[in-house]
Amino acid sequence: MRTEQKREDEMTAKRCARLWRGVLDVLPQKLAVLDAKGAVTAVNGRWDELEIGTDYLAFCRQAAQSGKPTAAEALRCLEAVLRGETDEARTEYPCDSTDSEDNWFLMRVLRPPAHVGGAIVSHTDITARKRAEEALRRNEERFRTFFESLGVGAVQFDSHTHLTRVNDRYCQITGYTRDELLKKTVFDLDHPDDCEADRRSYARLLAGKTPIHVAEKRYVRKDGTIAWVHVTAAVVRDDRGEIVHVAGTVEDITERKRAEEQLQLTADELERSNQDLEQFAYFASHDLKEPLGVINLYLGLLKKKYATILDEKAVEIIAHATNASKRMSQLINDLLAFSRVGRKTEGFTRMGMSEALAGAMGNLRAALEGSGAMVTHDPLPMLMADKAMMTQLLQNLVGNAIKYAAEGVRPVIHIAARREQDVWKFSVRDNGQGVPSEDHQRVFVMFQRGRDHRRSDGTGIGLAICKKIVEHHGGRIWVESPPEGGSTFCFTLPNREG
Repeated sequence: MRTEQKREDEMTAKRCARLWRGVLDVLPQKLAVLDAKGAVTAVNGRWDELEIGTDYLAFCRQAAQSGKPTAAEALRCLEAVLRGETDEARTEYPCDSTDSEDNWFLMRVLRPPAHVGGAIVSHTDITARKRAEEALRRNEERFRTFFESLGVGAVQFDSHTHLTRVNDRYCQITGYTRDELLKKTVFDLDHPDDCEADRRSYARLLAGKTPIHVAEKRYVRKDGTIAWVHVTAAVVRDDRGEIVHVAGTVEDITERKRAEEQLQLTADELERSNQDLEQFAYFASHDLKEPLGVINLYLGLLKKKYATILDEKAVEIIAHATNASKRMSQLINDLLAFSRVGRKTEGFTRMGMSEALAGAMGNLRAALEGSGAMVTHDPLPMLMADKAMMTQLLQNLVGNAIKYAAEGVRPVIHIAARREQDVWKFSVRDNGQGVPSEDHQRVFVMFQRGRDHRRSDGTGIGLAICKKIVEHHGGRIWVESPPEGGSTFCFTLPNREG
């Protein structure tokens, strides 16, 4: 009976051993069971170098003698559990592998129940985790470097708007230290007049009602001074749509705002000056022309009444006075026209340059017939412009070509236009006397005329008006005069859509 019981016990023990070994073998870790002296009593198939009976404690001591800190730490953990000083100890260590990087393992030493003694040792491969942690560390380091190197302030804050990260530039903008800022919310620095609008905007951002927050607002610095800032912020969410944090940039635009304010003051002052100039122009056109009319009237009466007794010299003097009076009247009219450019307009509409040219030719009818000038043109485009200004521009350029035609030569004028990227380039070419290179800039200046201006009764304002019209439309104007004679006045106009 005892023999049968012994046989059954042995069979049960073998079944338990097989079951225990099977349990050990399915575990992903290297696992060994040690007795109280550190000898292996059970081991799973993931160990190649251990067998039952191996003195694992001696194996660890021998490894520690190599001087490797990780081996010494592993021995310390094992001895601490075997001596009963702790129920669990663990350490991570690298293990040389065949590839270019070390494999990492987690060694855990567990104390079995007190009546069993010994230790359970497991080694888990944590290489993937360590490499992920290293990649995360490197990415964090790169991000930190990028975050700090930004030329603008950079911040992160949580869904409750508490600041969680700031860079040095943000500290410089606000005047606070990093530690002081990390105790604040994004609203604590807002100017009282801007805070409420800022809260509403961020509430919409955090609720997902807007993808990005962009604002210009005022900060109250630590020293109480005001800084204008341009803020951009966006929400970073995880795969579930939960808010991870909000990232933003803050640019100090205080100097720009001051410049804008100064520019506005200058613009206001210029507007007042322009109004004064326009009022003066109206005064000149009405009140100054009245005495000129009286002068012309009395000069005419003088010439008519005393025609029989005036000698040739007196007639010549009256003629000079009459011409000077007419020239002064024309000068006043031109000044008035110059002052009105950009102010008394019909507004930009989609119009044809061919229509503007037809209007200019009608206004120049007498000059065209008197000079016999021939004017031709290529197909001219439609564009957004002020029709009245375009008519005056072409009238001045064609009229200028007639005035400065070469002596004894019939004026021939050709107008062309071609598309160049986002602008139209126009040219008015003539066969006149040309413009010397040293005069290419000065001819567009008020009261400045070319070398042969004595042949013309112009006032020196016509091309200045052309320049003002073109620049009012966003273009530029210049003159080209080749050595073989003639000149070409070129100007550009933006190709705006109506």
